[in-house]
Amino acid sequence: MENKNKIFLVAGILGVLLLLVIIIPSFTGKNKGGTEQIVTSIILAKSVSEAGVATGQTDIFSTEDPGIYALVSLNALPAKSNVEYQWYYASGRSVQYSEKKKPEKDYTGKSRAVFPKTEKSFISGDYEFRILISNQLVGKKSFVIKTPNELKKDYRLTVITDAQLVEKVSLSGVPGSIGKDVFAADTANIYAAISFSGASSNVFEAQWVYLPENKIFKTYKKTITGNGTFAVPLEAKKDSWLPVASWAKGKYSLKITLDDDLVRELFFEIQ
Repeated sequence: MENKNKIFLVAGILGVLLLLVIIIPSFTGKNKGGTEQIVTSIILAKSVSEAGVATGQTDIFSTEDPGIYALVSLNALPAKSNVEYQWYYASGRSVQYSEKKKPEKDYTGKSRAVFPKTEKSFISGDYEFRILISNQLVGKKSFVIKTPNELKKDYRLTVITDAQLVEKVSLSGVPGSIGKDVFAADTANIYAAISFSGASSNVFEAQWVYLPENKIFKTYKKTITGNGTFAVPLEAKKDSWLPVASWAKGKYSLKITLDDDLVRELFFEIQ
């Protein structure tokens, strides 16, 4: 009898486990097939037409933009669903604007939302576009709004595509040796090999600095446009502030600015 009871007990446990295996996925499957799968994509753009065509897709906007648009792709949104689109100011933890929609029938397709500009400019900072269905967050996309000056600075940071210190360069400024950050005191010449792209008549300036004395001992300036390469030379005999043709040992830096904004700084040492 004991053996039979054990067999029944084991069979009962296995039966319960089998039932759980069947039931649990069915519940989780219902959740996954619900609001979480209704939103299939979110696109942020400078504009979205009534036909659902997004122009100027981006996640970086200006405080001067006339509006910010979202194009939402929906799949099997049930009729009478309470849908809310929120433009959430993450930096200030507040909803700046929201709009609510309630479809009369089941809907699959694209939906447009807009964050309109009021009399004042947008507030700069970090944002989220949020989608709620029946007060449940089912989708979001982060973006940032910046001032024109911040956007210009971001652009300047991308203009200088490469900068390295070398001992040899070609006539066009292409490195002729491996970049390094340690040089010997008797190094004849040190060059900063510069590559740039997408420049728009930007004023390039390079300052060679002897860090122990915070001394700027040479400045190089030129206007750059378009794409290209060039070298910023530093000659021991001509540019050293010492009366001998060798460098003072210690730490140095090369500060690179575009239109007075610091975009790069290369640190090196002479031993």
